[in-house]
Amino acid sequence: MGNLTKKQHYVWRKYLKAWLPSGEDARIYTAFKAQNKVNLVALMGVGQQSYFYKMHELTKQDIDLIKAMVHGVSDILKGIMSDIATAYYSYTELKYLYRTDPTVKQKHPNIEQDIKEIEINTFEKIEGMIENMGHRLLECSGVDDLNKLEVDDGIQDALLYFFVQYGRTKNMYDRYVNGFAESPKHQSLIEHAFPFVSLYFAFELCHSTINSNWHITYVKNNTGIPFITSDQPIINYAYNEETDEGFELYYPISPVSAIILEVDAQSPQYSEYEADEKFVNSRNNKMWENAQLHVFANNEEVLKDFLNK
Repeated sequence: MGNLTKKQHYVWRKYLKAWLPSGEDARIYTAFKAQNKVNLVALMGVGQQSYFYKMHELTKQDIDLIKAMVHGVSDILKGIMSDIATAYYSYTELKYLYRTDPTVKQKHPNIEQDIKEIEINTFEKIEGMIENMGHRLLECSGVDDLNKLEVDDGIQDALLYFFVQYGRTKNMYDRYVNGFAESPKHQSLIEHAFPFVSLYFAFELCHSTINSNWHITYVKNNTGIPFITSDQPIINYAYNEETDEGFELYYPISPVSAIILEVDAQSPQYSEYEADEKFVNSRNNKMWENAQLHVFANNEEVLKDFLNK
């Protein structure tokens, strides 16, 4: 049996490395909101949960909902979403055979270990492949690099990574579960197949964005106040909870740079913006508010200031 990945990150460790303080190889300043404290913590221990992408057996109701979701996607997405759904169907069928057919264990002595590896590692590997699509986005240093992504047809990969990172967090999982509290069948699907659901919405968002008048702003921060990030690193800064409207996704990619994505924007596809202190403080405040458990920075004092407010 291969190695089972226990600590499964929903915030990419490579992304968080931009906030490592000088001289630190693998520890990041982390504010623990509930405990009201700041510690220097190993990257392996943050933005993760044990077996977060673990597969669960589906009920018939779950399968019917997934089939309806796949049927409803755009034609260009049907193949990939069908393949992802099939991983869950096959796993559920294999678990059923393992429980009900004694000959399976006789014919395949290692079946229990093999099932465990499929259960734990399948979606961890898929998420890892999508993370690799984000390398060039994180390495951008200005609007010229964004234009190069467009020329090289890399922008679709970057946007898919962007939307997957937006929707795959523990924070989003809890929002989905709570949001469907009055719909047990949908709540069951979230609990049993969140990796599928989060990928489904990421692919749909990516597809609809690419086919809209989308706009990316590259933000440079030379104010001396660093951007912070969190366990929900991409936030909808413009969202108004009362009206359920507003869409402006904000993603700090380092203490001195950020990406903003808008749709239906009447402006050039890419632009650059020089942040002032008001902009940095407003985005940092929103990042803090949207964080679930942990907030990260490249220095301790920035986080302590938030705890002391």
